[in-house]
Amino acid sequence: LQQTFAEQYEPIISVTVGDDKETLTTSVLSGKVFIWSLATDSLTRSFTPSSILEGPEDSIRASATDRQGQLIASSGWGGAILLQHLQSGKVIKIPSNSLASGQALVVLPKGQAVVSSNSNGKFQIWDAKTGSLVKVFPNAAKEALEPISTMALNRSGTVLVSGSWYGSIVLWDLATGRMMK
Repeated sequence: LQQTFAEQYEPIISVTVGDDKETLTTSVLSGKVFIWSLATDSLTRSFTPSSILEGPEDSIRASATDRQGQLIASSGWGGAILLQHLQSGKVIKIPSNSLASGQALVVLPKGQAVVSSNSNGKFQIWDAKTGSLVKVFPNAAKEALEPISTMALNRSGTVLVSGSWYGSIVLWDLATGRMMK
């Protein structure tokens, strides 16, 4: 054990180490975000993106940060997604438009887009600057999956890896939306 960061007193739902390898960003269940300096082992900033927390059903379900630490995406249990640009302070709320609530999130490299999964096994790609829907996949019925519990991207952001609640791990071509493996 090298260091324990003890200022968080509730379940942690996401952890991201920045490309600089000196910044750690964590999110907790209530939605509070902590930004840590690994070089000094200290908390540098914390905040709560409160506009997503409109009621008890909309506490944070998932959270993700780009590796540059510029964008934090959070999803609530009610299905809304909040995009918070840390440099400008701009906040974009994507309202829930589906009965299939958001399960997991991942932010593409450089924060240009966010991928969300739904309980119906589909993925949505959202433009991070506008909050508009760019793409939904898979389109083929044979590629429909179980609810997704976690997602990750390869370093270049071209392959999405999804893990389901039932144990499936699938690789997706993010450009085409097709299942690779």
